[in-house]
Amino acid sequence: MSGELAQACEELGSWLAIAETLTALPDIEPGGRRAGKPGSRPPGNQAALGVIMDAHAGVRALEAEFRFEVTGTRRPRGGSGANTEVALSALPDLADAVPVQHEAGRPCRCAHCEALRQVGRWALAVRQLPAVDDAPRWVKLRAGPDGLPPRCPFCETFSLRLAVESGEIWCWFPGCEDGDGNQPKARVEISRIGGIPVLAWSSGLVQ
Repeated sequence: MSGELAQACEELGSWLAIAETLTALPDIEPGGRRAGKPGSRPPGNQAALGVIMDAHAGVRALEAEFRFEVTGTRRPRGGSGANTEVALSALPDLADAVPVQHEAGRPCRCAHCEALRQVGRWALAVRQLPAVDDAPRWVKLRAGPDGLPPRCPFCETFSLRLAVESGEIWCWFPGCEDGDGNQPKARVEISRIGGIPVLAWSSGLVQ
């Protein structure tokens, strides 16, 4: 199982290197504008700096936690990028050695799967930086007049999320499928009849 985590750690290292190149540049909002008010911004790209700090600290803490579970000893690492690289390279073998067996099904809580999820989140945070824009940013839908956001018409849960840049709406409830057996996806359109916003699903359903 270490191969999958090793690949994820390698990818995170690559994304962190990209984020490092952005730290001296002001962040960019959708539409090409610089984020923040002129004259009020601290120097550099604060979003990139925050993501980098979270990932570096998280990787070293995760490695220390797994090392203690495996060996019973602690090996504190400094805050340099080189130490983060060493911690990333050590994570796959340490995660596999933690005495918790992998369990089929979702979500598995073994050390390997937990590490895979954590590393994936840190990489995703870099990919979602406006200056990188390699992955969509998903947000919850706004509540309607009844105080609740729209429900998914297929699973009846409040699991709909909006991709900020593209405007697409997906249902993220595990196992939810539309009438065609696909993950439900929709776009906001204006009804020709009432002139009100509606969700037009890819399966043909209008909500």
